[in-house]
Amino acid sequence: MANLKSGKIMTLAFTAALALTFGMFNCQIASAADSSEATKQISTEAPNQTSESTETKASSKDSADGAHCHIKQATYKKISCDNPHAACAESEKVIETLKLMSHLYSEGNFEEYSKYIDNDVTTFDEKNKKYIMGKAAVVENMKARWNAAHAGGTPIVKLSINHPYAQVTGDQAVVTFEAVKTIGGKAPETMSSRCTDIFVKKDGTWKKLHYRSHWKKCKTIANAS
Repeated sequence: MANLKSGKIMTLAFTAALALTFGMFNCQIASAADSSEATKQISTEAPNQTSESTETKASSKDSADGAHCHIKQATYKKISCDNPHAACAESEKVIETLKLMSHLYSEGNFEEYSKYIDNDVTTFDEKNKKYIMGKAAVVENMKARWNAAHAGGTPIVKLSINHPYAQVTGDQAVVTFEAVKTIGGKAPETMSSRCTDIFVKKDGTWKKLHYRSHWKKCKTIANAS
């Protein structure tokens, strides 16, 4: 059963990855369609009031902007997001969800975090070489790692999400990015990982369906004497 589940997830990731090539093209088509619809609406309204005409033109301009949807960019104490690449407006929402989830994890707020986890979520624990399936098991694994880090005096003091690229295809999305975290405590260190997250949209909310990461210590470069 685990192999079948893993195979399904990998197929999904591969299919979504193929869609990356056409993502920007699809977004541009959608943008053109929105702009055309806005233009039709303008032509059917009587231009007998100057204020209404001006407002309509402004609305048309916003539609013509296409994928540059003004998504509210939230900021968090320990989380930074550098140079994000969203294939379209909906992809921006996925990246914002990723940032929110990273914030909730860093604060240990698993009650709220679990709201953005799909019931069928899966992941692979690289350290223990274990495939984890189901919301309850995944969240429990996260709690165990978070508690161990804080009990050992090595909490996450900063997490950077670098160059996230999000591609939405229907109700599914794939995000690839580099994560860099700074660990505090008596022996602070920096670790990095290449990450792939798969999201699914349910009831208007993007939820994590699968994720994979492999953390390694960042190499330090000694100063030249």
